[in-house]
Amino acid sequence: LCLLLLCNFIYTMEEIQEYKQIVRDAVSDLLKEKPNLLKFGVHEQSISNRVEYYVEQTLDNRKLHVDCEYNKNLDEEKRIEVSGLDAKLMKACGCHVCSNKIGDIEREREFRPDIIVHKRRSNEHNKIAIEIKKSKFCPFDEAKLKELTGNGHDYKYILGVFVYFQNGIPEFKWYSKGR
Repeated sequence: LCLLLLCNFIYTMEEIQEYKQIVRDAVSDLLKEKPNLLKFGVHEQSISNRVEYYVEQTLDNRKLHVDCEYNKNLDEEKRIEVSGLDAKLMKACGCHVCSNKIGDIEREREFRPDIIVHKRRSNEHNKIAIEIKKSKFCPFDEAKLKELTGNGHDYKYILGVFVYFQNGIPEFKWYSKGR
C-alpha cells in the first residue's frame, strides 16, 4: 500500500486513481449521453453542469458535495495570486477571464472553480477540483488548479484536472501538490 502526503493529509495512490477514473467516466458519460453539447457550441457552463451531474451520481453515497462555480473557502471568497501570470499566454487564450487585463496593482483575484468535490464549510475533505474548456488550454484555469492543490493556501484539494476538448476529444491534465 503506497501512501502519499499531499497538503498535510495522507491519501493512497488507489484513492487518487479512483478519483481520476470518476472524472474520466463522467466525461465519457457526457460524450455518450449528451454529445450534441459540444457540437452545438453551448457555453462551457452547460458542459460543466453535466460533468458535475455525472460525478455527483457516482459519489452520491459518500456524503461529499459536488458544486459548480463554488466561490467560497470556508466563510471567505476563494482568492488567487495573479501578478505572476504570463500576459502573453493569457492574451493567446482569449477566454473571458484572460481577456480582462490584470491591473498593474492587482495582486489577487477572486475565483470560482468550474466543479469541486468537497464538504462545504470545511477544508478537511477537499477532493477534486475540475476546470473545463471547450477547445483550448487556459493559463488562468491552470493557475487555479495549482493553487487549489498546492500548499500556498489551505484549500488542500488532493487532485485537480483541466479538461478540454480538442476537436471533440477530451484531453486531461492532472495536478497535485501544486503542479
